[in-house]
Amino acid sequence: MKQSHGIREDDYYLHLPLINDFSAGLEEGIRPVPQDWYIAITDIVDSTKAIEAGKYKQVNVSGALPIIALARMYDSLKRPFVFGGDGMTFLIDGNHYEEARSILSRTIRDVQVFFGLHLRAALIPMSEIYRRGGSLALSKHQVSEHYTQAFFHGSGIRMAEDMLKSPGEDDAAFIIEAADDTRSVNYKGFTCRWADIPGSSDVTAALIVEGRNGMPAAEVIRLIESVLGDSSSYHPLKMENMNMGGSRSDWSLTPLVMSRGRKSPAYFFRAAVAWVEIQLAKIAMALKLPLKQDIYQMNRLREQNIANSDFRKYEGALKMIFSADESAVDALEQALDKEVQAGRIFYGVHRSKEAHMTCIATLESGDDVHFIDATGGGYALAAAALKEQKART
Repeated sequence: MKQSHGIREDDYYLHLPLINDFSAGLEEGIRPVPQDWYIAITDIVDSTKAIEAGKYKQVNVSGALPIIALARMYDSLKRPFVFGGDGMTFLIDGNHYEEARSILSRTIRDVQVFFGLHLRAALIPMSEIYRRGGSLALSKHQVSEHYTQAFFHGSGIRMAEDMLKSPGEDDAAFIIEAADDTRSVNYKGFTCRWADIPGSSDVTAALIVEGRNGMPAAEVIRLIESVLGDSSSYHPLKMENMNMGGSRSDWSLTPLVMSRGRKSPAYFFRAAVAWVEIQLAKIAMALKLPLKQDIYQMNRLREQNIANSDFRKYEGALKMIFSADESAVDALEQALDKEVQAGRIFYGVHRSKEAHMTCIATLESGDDVHFIDATGGGYALAAAALKEQKART
C-alpha cells in the first residue's frame, strides 16, 4: 500500500483523531495529507454578478451539489470537505480519481443546465502542491453524532484556488471541462426546503478571517468570542425562527435538481411530492408528533438541523456565519481592524439579516450536514471584501 509522509493512504482520514472542541481542533490532531491524494475544488464564475441578479440561492446550491455527488461516491459524508458558499473543496484518495473527475465534469454540465451558471472545477494532485512549496494538513472535529467536520491547515487550499481561477500553462491538465454526454449524477440526499432564517439579533453576517505572519487560528476565534461571547451567543440559527416551505424558501430547487430541470416530466410529480412532505413536516413540528422520516425525528427536526449545521469552519482561514447586534458587529470590526493594522490578519465581512440553509444527507450512513450562509451573497461577498482589503494593504 502506498505511503506518504509516513501515513498509509487507506488509513489516513478515517483514522484521524476526533476532536470534540472546535478551538482544540484548530491546534490538535493535525496530520499532513498524503501526496497520493487530490484536491477537488470548485467555484462559480462571476458569482457576485449572479448574486446581484438575485441568484444567491442557486449559487449556494451549485456550491453544495459537488459535495453530495462526491460523497455519494464514498456512500458517506465522513470525508474531508468544506462548503464555501459559491464553491467547495473535497479531498479524495488516488483510487477515486477517475470517478471523481467524471462526476465533477457532469456536475459542471448540470449546474449550467439547472441554473445557467458556470461552475469551474479542478482536480489538483497533492504531489503538485507539495512540489510548489505548499502545505496541507487536516484535523477532524466531531460537530455532532451525525456530522464530522474537517479542518484544513496550511497554504494548499489557497494555492489550489489560485490554480483554479488563474491557471498557468502547467495547470491546464488539472482543469475539468463540462461533460458532453447525458449520464446523470446521483444527488440523492440534497434538500433545500427551509425559508431564509432571521437572526436572533439585528445582523446575520458572513465573516472570513485569514491569519498572517503566524497568527494562530485559535487566537482568532478567541478574539472573536471576546467580543461576541461563546458560540451559543452568536449561533445564527434559533428554533423559533426556522420555518419550512413558503415563497421565501425556494423549496422547488430540490425537485428541479432531482428531476434534472423544470422541463422534465418528472419535475411536476416531484414538486407535488415535495410540497406534501413539507406540509406534513410542518404539521408534525407544530403538533410535536414523534414521527420519523429516514434519519429525522419530525418533532425534533429544527433541533437536529441546528446540531448538524456548519455555521463555522476552518479552511486555511476561519469562516463563520454569526448573528449579533449591530453594535457588537461594529465592535468586532474595530477589533479586527486593529489586527489588520498590526499585520496579523486580513478579513472580509458581509452583513445581512438572515441565514440561508442548504441541506444534504446520506441516509444509508446516517450522515447529515446543513450548510449555512448569509443571505444576499454571504461568503462570496465576504471573500470579495477580503480580496479588496488585501489589495489596499
